[in-house]
Amino acid sequence: MYSSKGLLKSQSNKRRKIYTFKDGNGVDVSLDLDNFKKSVDFLVLNSWDTHLDSLNGESNINYVLVRDYNKMFYGSENQQVFDDVITNSIKGKSHFHPNTVGAYLSSCKLANKNGCHVTCHNSYHFKDTVSCVRHVLKLDPTPTGFLLRHNHKVQNEEKAFLYVPFMSLSVFPGLSSQEKEFIKNEGIKTITILSFNSDETQTIVLQEDVPAEDIKERSETILLDNSNISLFLIILILLIIVFSFYYYRMRKHTE
Repeated sequence: MYSSKGLLKSQSNKRRKIYTFKDGNGVDVSLDLDNFKKSVDFLVLNSWDTHLDSLNGESNINYVLVRDYNKMFYGSENQQVFDDVITNSIKGKSHFHPNTVGAYLSSCKLANKNGCHVTCHNSYHFKDTVSCVRHVLKLDPTPTGFLLRHNHKVQNEEKAFLYVPFMSLSVFPGLSSQEKEFIKNEGIKTITILSFNSDETQTIVLQEDVPAEDIKERSETILLDNSNISLFLIILILLIIVFSFYYYRMRKHTE
């Protein structure tokens, strides 16, 4: 745990710029601005569209360094020097895919540094990012239905933002009984429902501060994607062929 007032000093070491923090135990922790810049530049040039869950090797090493540095210097008085590195490196980048390195580095800035935004809560936090004081839930579509994610938790808080991939309340199918039970167990009683577009850059409030228990409940029908339908048809055709062959053999045997 690092103190939000942690930055004590900076010092030049030839071409290197070292910033020293006090950690939660009062121990000095040094952060190298040049290493930070190299990691950011590497990610922008080589890993911008890589999904965070797919990072490996050098890309993952650089991502972890940037993420951990951000956790250490966030809220300190000279965080701006690190923020400037990010801002300069992503200059000219106006598009990103959700849950990628590009989203991690730039989405919070493009979301006006709103910590409750669907793309900001788990991204690089700039110095003046507004921390989210509510839970953040997100309903992601999957090949067989939906997956409810609890992306941001707040202790002793009963309100939440729920982001859904539907642009109007009339087409929102609701939450399953299991999802509603999960929300109840998390201590959430009131929910504001917001929609998000395909790249998660725009959101619209669909319903504000509705009791969680009053959100409509969707059926548990399993949805099939195209690949599952194709597989089903192939199996069905094979079964018809096998049955036809068996029927032909039986008829020939009885003749």
